[in-house]
Amino acid sequence: MAGEENVDTEVEFGLHAALIGAEFERADLRGKNLSGANMTNASFRGADLTDADLSGCKLIRADFSRACLHRTKFNGADLTGADMSMAYMRAADFTGAIFRGAILKRVTAKNAIFYGADLRSANVFQAEFMGSLFNNARLEGVKHAEAANFFGTSLTEESEQSPTTPDQDSRE
Repeated sequence: MAGEENVDTEVEFGLHAALIGAEFERADLRGKNLSGANMTNASFRGADLTDADLSGCKLIRADFSRACLHRTKFNGADLTGADMSMAYMRAADFTGAIFRGAILKRVTAKNAIFYGADLRSANVFQAEFMGSLFNNARLEGVKHAEAANFFGTSLTEESEQSPTTPDQDSRE
């Protein structure tokens, strides 16, 4: 599905679909339910996944570089080693997602939710996380954190302060 092709708008992928290595480059997947699918090594480079649901997906080494992930749900997704360079992730929900060794260089993730996410060894060079919530997130070994913008983020542990989810409208 490379190039100018669009994914059939009537297709829903369903729980546990196997789309290993699938090509969704520049695809229009706005609002699609892809939850539970195995999309290891898939390419979503430049794709629009606004309001899509990728909860519980296996996205190991997937390419989301330059993708639009506005308000996309990645709850419990495995993004180990994924490339999200320069992705637009404003107000995306990564609750419980695994980003071990992922590349988040120059992402825009303002007001995103990373509750309980595992970002160990992720590269966040020049990433924008303004207003994002990292309550109970694992951040050990994050690379280039000093070059990222964490202004206004919440990094507390649940035992100290219960996370408060912002209104959807305020996250947009």
